Amino acid sequence: MLSHGELQALREIGKTTSYNAGNALSEFLGKKIVLHQSFIDILGISEIHRNIYLKIKDVGIMIFARLQEGINGELIFILDEKTAFKLINLSKLEQHRDDLGALTELGVSLLKETGNMVIGSYITALSEALNRSIPPPLPVLISGTLERTFLDVFYHPNLQMMHLQRYLIQTDFEVPQEDIKGNLSLALASDFAKDIKALCTDSV
Repeated sequence: MLSHGELQALREIGKTTSYNAGNALSEFLGKKIVLHQSFIDILGISEIHRNIYLKIKDVGIMIFARLQEGINGELIFILDEKTAFKLINLSKLEQHRDDLGALTELGVSLLKETGNMVIGSYITALSEALNRSIPPPLPVLISGTLERTFLDVFYHPNLQMMHLQRYLIQTDFEVPQEDIKGNLSLALASDFAKDIKALCTDSV
């Protein structure tokens, strides 16, 4: 269980980072973004899977960055399929898809650009909050069933079992007037405990 101080430290990190990412997305789309910080806790990987997967069913788009320098974990920007196409159309760069369920090359490029911008803004704020350098990795886009994409992200063959527990900071976002909804989650490895304790000590 997280102490009150540790939970508050995570909440402040989530508030700062998601606000920065939300502002970047708002400027990119030219629309107001509403953020809902919905969950903060320490969970096993399977629990993280259930917590996000149950919100977004079937086919989706996941843009993620695996953080391995400065901090260990995963940063995930996730959209269901309908939301992904709405976001593409909102950009005014592409007004249709070629085939049902298939992203065009331009659409994929736009989603990657959006993910790069959101994740980059999030990591910038995270670096400032922790007062350390976190080099932004190149985000990867995965499309398909969300069960499959979660397996690809979290059950990476190079991850050791001791790392299969995460401090999860999860934020839902929406563009109300466009019925666009998604999720931005930061899953930090269990060795983040020392960072939380340091933050709590500094705030005393």
